[in-house]
Amino acid sequence: MANSKQDVQRFLRNAHILARLVERVLEIGYLKQASGDALTFDQVNLLKFLARPRKFRVKDVAHFLNASHPAASKAVSRLARKGAVHLSTDPDDRRAERIRVTPRGQRWVDGYERTKEARIHNLMKGRNPRQLAEGIERVIDALLLERSVVGNPCLGCGAYFGEECVVRAHGQTCNCACEDHSA
Repeated sequence: MANSKQDVQRFLRNAHILARLVERVLEIGYLKQASGDALTFDQVNLLKFLARPRKFRVKDVAHFLNASHPAASKAVSRLARKGAVHLSTDPDDRRAERIRVTPRGQRWVDGYERTKEARIHNLMKGRNPRQLAEGIERVIDALLLERSVVGNPCLGCGAYFGEECVVRAHGQTCNCACEDHSA
């Protein structure tokens, strides 16, 4: 069945609205409820990435952020000034620093996650979360076929790592240099 121009426009409009709602409601709105103005969404996303059970250095942050080493170092320094991460000399390479999330940083991440999960749970009442997730995954599935158009951009999904990864299901890898996403 051929797609009409109206169907294509409807899809594009709704995809755009979904992307903006995810950003404004899930990321910015819920974060503000959880931590006030203490953190930006990018900072809490980075904290989520760093809170995973693994040893991280600034080079890992640079890969995750798809940024230069100096920019990643600056992002880590901002979190350290807020008391969200602690830096220590890497015993394996004295030129490098290990990064670990502090209890304060973990409380911010946990607060955001609790707020988000509670609000999403309320939104899901009367809806089938599995069907909604599967619908979104079908759209992601289709968009992943367009990688030839956009290359292999980092999707910043390292902070949301899960065993059931749509990117890996395609036999592809994420560009975040996160070993968890290797196919």
